Amino acid sequence: MTTDEKENANTGEGIGAKSSTGGDKMNTVNSNNNAFELKSKPVINYRLPVIAKGFHGETVDGIPKNSFCVEDLARSALTPGDFPFGVEVLPHNDEGQDRYRFGVTADYWKTRVNRKEDKYYGPKGVTPPIATFGEFHDANITATVEGYKKALLFHITTGIPTIALDGCWMFGELFEEDQEAPVKNLASAILERLTPGKPHVVLFDGDIATNENVRRAASTYRVLLEEQGVITTFADSST
Repeated sequence: MTTDEKENANTGEGIGAKSSTGGDKMNTVNSNNNAFELKSKPVINYRLPVIAKGFHGETVDGIPKNSFCVEDLARSALTPGDFPFGVEVLPHNDEGQDRYRFGVTADYWKTRVNRKEDKYYGPKGVTPPIATFGEFHDANITATVEGYKKALLFHITTGIPTIALDGCWMFGELFEEDQEAPVKNLASAILERLTPGKPHVVLFDGDIATNENVRRAASTYRVLLEEQGVITTFADSST
């Protein structure tokens, strides 16, 4: 079993639950049906197992600036300090590839590996939770964005309360894959954050016009949102 496979099989606590927070106070975080809201500037949790003790080079939020972690996050216009549940640099895997992981919620993390395929993985057998950013109560507009890092950046740059989905079908309970609409009900974490009559913007990964799977997911999500009286608009995330 490779290093990645061993960690993928580990369903224990995530970064926010076991990493050191130094002298800073922990964030105030509300949890409800696997949805978590960022309340303050996140505490950064990290360890540097492959960096020599006494490293004094330039850092970003305490992590070496020239590390794969910092450089990869920069491609998404993010820094380690943007993540409410922390970022952690991991040792190389068995193939010698750089890795880091970030907390999606207090008890769920995803690992990013420096390779072209299978770049991300989370705890094996655990359904990725829905994460949220911002205050939804009395918000004039809300949003759903596919992809945790994209959702985080969207919220940071717009200030709009945002629901983060791990995939285009992750907005409810998954039924049969071969059905026209494999998801039939919205997750309670989403239902509780919708306001009838208010606009809701949706950005899915990929081109809805040409990707059949994304198109089906978008059509299903639109129907379920509009059943709740939400004014729904889909935007093209590729532009």
